[in-house]
Order: sequence, then structure tokens, then C-alpha cells
Amino acid sequence: MFSSLLARHPLILAECAVAERLRRLPGVELHPTLYNSPLVYGPSRSREAMASIYLEYIATARKAGVPILLSAPTCGSMPRAWPLPECRPPSTPMPSPS
Repeated sequence: MFSSLLARHPLILAECAVAERLRRLPGVELHPTLYNSPLVYGPSRSREAMASIYLEYIATARKAGVPILLSAPTCGSMPRAWPLPECRPPSTPMPSPS
């Protein structure tokens, strides 16, 4: 499936640095080991900030007329060279949905 997408579209936009952009926003606090993953549950201001970032990428892809590759906000998908500390199993529980 991905190879056929590449064959039809030599240019594909991919989101990047969502956690880094969130880290720089006042009032948004990333989990010490799960980073932005728990933000899908809230608090609402942080969840809305993350959604806004993803929607910016989607709008850019639409405007450019190219497909977009989005990844889930998970710690495990971050490369080793990520500027945030290396992913580890969580030492604190993940917040429950609010």
C-alpha cells in the first residue's frame, strides 16, 4: 500500500516535532516519560493545542495538494536522536480520561 502511494505521489508531507512544539507552549506540560501521548485525554487546553498542531499539518497538505503521513502521539515512535530524554517504561501511571 505504501509503495503504491509513493509511486503515485513522489512528494508526501509528514508531520514532525509535535512534542517539541507542544513543549514550547506555555501551559502545556508533557508527561516525563510518555511525552505528549496522555494529552489525548486532556487537560482540554493541551489536547486542543495538540489537535491544532495536527490540523495545521493537514491544512498545509491540503493547500499543497499532497498526501500527508501522520503518526500517533506515542513515545515509542520517536527516533533515538530526539531532543527529549530517551523513552522508558513509565514510572508513573498514565492519567485517566477526564
